[in-house]
Amino acid sequence: MIVAGATRLALSSGADGLHMRSPHRTPRGLLRTVAAHNAVELRLAERIGANLVFISPLFTTGSHPGGRALGRSRFGHLASRSRVPVIALGGMNAQRARSLSRFGIYGWAAIDALTPESL
Repeated sequence: MIVAGATRLALSSGADGLHMRSPHRTPRGLLRTVAAHNAVELRLAERIGANLVFISPLFTTGSHPGGRALGRSRFGHLASRSRVPVIALGGMNAQRARSLSRFGIYGWAAIDALTPESL
């Protein structure tokens, strides 16, 4: 489990990591994850020592209606240049994740695909 931005909650809940972009140190024992939507944010994730980077949104997603998706080509461009393991996010499901194997992603994450209505 990764907790977004709340260090105390991450520590007290037994979370595996902390999702935050700030340059503050991540407490020992917690993974640090960062979101990247473009090359500038990807370089920032690398600079602040992220253990994993969520590159998003790959596809259109219900959690960000009207948001612009990266698409496979731009996602692949970013993923192939990352020095941090990449997690694909945004409109993801198991079938789409399998189709991304050529990009060498570490994994994938989802909101809608993992909600009870979708399972």
